[in-house]
Amino acid sequence: MEQTSSMQEILLAREQRMYMQRQFLKNNKVPLISFSMNIAGPVKNSPLIRQGFAIGRRRILACLAGENISCLQEAELSSPTGDVCFVSADTDSLYLKQLMIRLEDQDALGRLFDIDVIPPFTEDDASALLPRISREDLGLPPRRCLLCGKPSRNCTLRRVHPLDDIRRKTNSILRTAIAEEVCSSVAALAVRALLYEVNTTPKPGLVDRNNCGSHKDMNTFTFLNSAAALWPYFHQCAKTGYYSTETGSAPAEVFSSLRKHGRAAELTMYHATGGVNTHKGAVFSLGIICAAAARALHQNPDTSSS
Repeated sequence: MEQTSSMQEILLAREQRMYMQRQFLKNNKVPLISFSMNIAGPVKNSPLIRQGFAIGRRRILACLAGENISCLQEAELSSPTGDVCFVSADTDSLYLKQLMIRLEDQDALGRLFDIDVIPPFTEDDASALLPRISREDLGLPPRRCLLCGKPSRNCTLRRVHPLDDIRRKTNSILRTAIAEEVCSSVAALAVRALLYEVNTTPKPGLVDRNNCGSHKDMNTFTFLNSAAALWPYFHQCAKTGYYSTETGSAPAEVFSSLRKHGRAAELTMYHATGGVNTHKGAVFSLGIICAAAARALHQNPDTSSS
C-alpha cells in the first residue's frame, strides 16, 4: 500500500541517509552512489515505487559489472520516505557520474531515478554537507520536466504543474516499465530453458551436443534457431497473462486467448527450422507457463523485485 511520509519521518530518513553515506565513504574511500526514486508529492513509497526502485538498482549493478568496476560495498535503506541504495564503486568520480547520467537518461523510467555520485570525502565535521557531482559540473544541461520537457528545476520551484498530473504521469511510467521488465524477463527465462535443454548432454535418443539421437532431421542448430525465433511469442504470452489481471479475465479466458498466439508461433518455428518440429510441445506448455508466471507476478508485485 502507499505510504504517506510525515515531516518527522522525512527528517529521520535524511539523517539515516547521511549517516550511511558517511560510513560508506569512511570505510571504502572510493566514490559513493546514492540512489533513490524521484517521486513528487507526500507519497514516497508503494509497491509500484519499490518495483521501479528494484529495476533501477539492478541497472546500476549491471552497469558497474559491464564496465568492470568493482563494487566494494552495497546496502539498502528502506522507509516510508522511500528506499535508498548505497554502492561504493572503485573508479573515477566524474566517470562514474557520466555512467549514472546515462542510466537517468536511458528511458522514461530513468527520468524517475535520482542517482547521486559523492566523491571520496574525509571531512570530520558531521554537520558539513557532502559534495555531489552535478550535471553542470560535466557541462551537461539540466534534467527535463516529466510533463512539459522544460528544465525541471524551474517547474518545481514555480509549481507550474498540478501534483495530480505529475503523479498520474509518474504512475504511468512506472506501470509501463514494470510490465515490460516482467514480461521480457519471463520470456528470456523461457528461451533460456530451451537452450539449456538442448545443450544438456548426454540425452540418449534425443538431440544433444554430441549427436542427433534418433532425430535425423534436426541438430542443435535447428533447436537454437527455433528457440531464438520464439522469444516474441513467449513475450506476448507473458503480456497476455500480465494484463489479464487488469481486465479481470479468468484463467480460462487467458488460456483461450493464448491459442491464436500459439498457432502463429508454430508457423514461426517451422519457418525458422525449415519445417522441422523442434518445440511444438514447448510452444504449448511454456506459453501457458509464461502467461501464468507474469499474471502471478502482477498479482504479487513484491515477489518480482528479486
